[in-house]
Amino acid sequence: MTSEQKKRFDFIIGALAEEIEITPRLREYVEKIVTTATFMDLRYDWAFKHIMNDPEVLMMLVGDVLEEDIVKLESVSHLPNEVDRFFAGDKNATMDVVAVTADGRRIIVEIQQQRKVTFPNRIHFYGASVLNAQLGKGEAYNKLRPVHVVCFLGYAMRHASEQLEYRYSMREKTNGEEFSNLITIHLFELPRMKKATMAGLSPMEGWLFLLKNLHTFASEPEGMDPRFKKVTNLASFHYWPDKEQLQYIRAMISEEEKQDLLGGAYEQGVDDGYMAGEKKGRVEGSNARSEEIARKLQEMGLSPEQIKQATGVEL
Repeated sequence: MTSEQKKRFDFIIGALAEEIEITPRLREYVEKIVTTATFMDLRYDWAFKHIMNDPEVLMMLVGDVLEEDIVKLESVSHLPNEVDRFFAGDKNATMDVVAVTADGRRIIVEIQQQRKVTFPNRIHFYGASVLNAQLGKGEAYNKLRPVHVVCFLGYAMRHASEQLEYRYSMREKTNGEEFSNLITIHLFELPRMKKATMAGLSPMEGWLFLLKNLHTFASEPEGMDPRFKKVTNLASFHYWPDKEQLQYIRAMISEEEKQDLLGGAYEQGVDDGYMAGEKKGRVEGSNARSEEIARKLQEMGLSPEQIKQATGVEL
């Protein structure tokens, strides 16, 4: 550990000691970040929000998601990330990043590292809250501007196909005809980014690669498009002053602790149980079908040995 690293380590440990117990495991965790981390882990809220607080970076991301030229967008401005409630008993809607484009479209940007079975409900609630907040009393509905909810997930959900982006809007079930584009959900799941280098990646593939992998690199990834230079500069752990580094490590400790909480384990168990239940249902359905076929073969006069050979069912 260099003298500069030792000074930073002592500052961070000293500040943390005023809040929590400093265990050997925690000291080791902080020391590893201080001495080896080149880049912050962008999969976690604190680092992600700090990067997206830069207007240029946010505008580049929005342009890539919407597949529009950055010049055409003209500008992207930040909005408060909490929607005002109508009544004291209303549920808060607090989002990671909320932006508005030059033509009035609202963009919600969220990153979610841990699996949450209620996540689809939450992002619908966020989109509806931001849409609802656009109109005041007496204003016409034609003033509503589209809301895009952009979600980066640190885990993969169940889908009918393997894609890098899943885009959802309100459409007719049978023919896919769009009914409304007022709320569109853009879902990106980081585990689906399989590329080992950044060479030749599309703009969105570049984002997914950096969000998933940047914290594992000791220097800028090989083949990185120069347009991402500001992202890597802002993600540099040593770019931030000691107090910001302390906030990052404090947030990372909080996220680490969440991994061990019952709530997260419970929701993971619910999701795993759902998948296991689906599999069990298919097996039980298959068994029931085999038994039905076996009984029909028995009625047709086949011997028990022939029935077992054909269906695997012993009558």
